[in-house]
Amino acid sequence: MNCIIIAGGRLDASRTRTWYHRFYSLLKTADLIIAADSGARHLKGSGYLPHVIVGDMDSIDPDTLEFFQTNNVLIQSHPRRKTRPTWNCAWLTQKSMVPNK
Repeated sequence: MNCIIIAGGRLDASRTRTWYHRFYSLLKTADLIIAADSGARHLKGSGYLPHVIVGDMDSIDPDTLEFFQTNNVLIQSHPRRKTRPTWNCAWLTQKSMVPNK
């Protein structure tokens, strides 16, 4: 099973074209797409929906969150005072959603 976890962050303008080419290649082959909090904004205009958005939702803008809620994407909200970073929550989510072989 191929899983991709999309994290937030800014893209270096000089690498954006290369990044998006690789991004779409990965999305095409992904069996499971997880957005880690503000990583959802990278997916919003891509034509792909994540299977789940994970995080404390402190860095995702309200319009993006509403867009994915309207499209019935599962939202796993964690408390802001968590012991693990959002990317780690996304990794643990992936482990729980992927069947053991």
